[in-house]
Amino acid sequence: MQKFSQEIRASLPIGSSIQWSLGAFYTDEKFDSDWTVYANDATSGSRVGSLLTVIGPATYKESAAFTNLAVEFTDRFDVQIGGRFSSVDETFSSTRYGPLASIFYGSDPSIVPEARAKDDAFTYLLTPRLKISPDMMVYARLASGYRPGGGNINCNVEVPCEFNADTSENYEIGFKGTLLDRTISFDASLYYIDWKDIQITLFDPTFGVTYEDNAGSAASQGVELSIEARPLGGLTVAAWVNYNDAKLTEDLPANSLGNASDGDRLPYSSRVSGNLSLDQEFPLWGDAAGHVGTSVIYVGERQGAFQAGAAPRSTFPSYVQWNLRAGVRYEHWSLDAYVNNVADERSVIAGDGELGANLVNYTRPREIGVSIARSW
Repeated sequence: MQKFSQEIRASLPIGSSIQWSLGAFYTDEKFDSDWTVYANDATSGSRVGSLLTVIGPATYKESAAFTNLAVEFTDRFDVQIGGRFSSVDETFSSTRYGPLASIFYGSDPSIVPEARAKDDAFTYLLTPRLKISPDMMVYARLASGYRPGGGNINCNVEVPCEFNADTSENYEIGFKGTLLDRTISFDASLYYIDWKDIQITLFDPTFGVTYEDNAGSAASQGVELSIEARPLGGLTVAAWVNYNDAKLTEDLPANSLGNASDGDRLPYSSRVSGNLSLDQEFPLWGDAAGHVGTSVIYVGERQGAFQAGAAPRSTFPSYVQWNLRAGVRYEHWSLDAYVNNVADERSVIAGDGELGANLVNYTRPREIGVSIARSW
């Protein structure tokens, strides 16, 4: 993958109550989605050839200009408004060859000529805030979202070679503040997201390939609560919990290979998720300080991709992951160690049709690591 990105920002204060910022962004990316299915000898396990090779070169260019205006009307009330205009230029193609190419794609070799997609998008942000007291604030947020479309390297007579951009309107109201001389801080919010042409992953059972497509309209609504406390010197206790109801708000298009109706839950969305962490800092010697910490992550039950015909969707059970960490800081140096997934639990996050027959994707196994860093 080759990538060049550059962003320029400027901040321009206007008097004492207005802050204006503007900027520009550019990225030029070239990447290949190349993969091969090899054939192995059933007795020795040695590689004896390849069954399928897929080569999918693609490029992505984006130019954008953005601006933001923050206006403080009083010492208790301010408003932030912003906008971004983006221009996206993409190319993608695909070449598939090998004994399985004719089965999955209809011919060997199977070539998808280079296609080009251009799109322009404008997104905006409006956030008013009101300070009820020096330690309490209510806020609202109205924003729009945009994701560019792209190409499917697995396209065939049933799977489209391109999928479109999707957009969203995001609404949020919240209440945040601190208590007990700032030893406790919290943030609670309600949100609603209205999706148009939402992008989802579907599975083609005839050819055994996954692909991206647009699924019409969907909505996601819920509540989030986070809290952080410092009850003792050097000790930080933090937690967050999220309830999310994400579902389609119309049936999948008639020409879609997936089968889903208005009200069906969106793939891989859990209704409840959360995190609890504890971190303790302590002095060691001189300017050196140490820290230890742990966190527990919970992800609720999820449903898999929408299936074709009457095939049932996969259900992935909820799971809990426990992580540990510790480290030392001394002047400009830091030494950190971690153990992720301490219990080495193998929780399923995808599979049973979404990835192909008898393929399952698990959470990462127990992972132990050490890092050393120096700052300048």
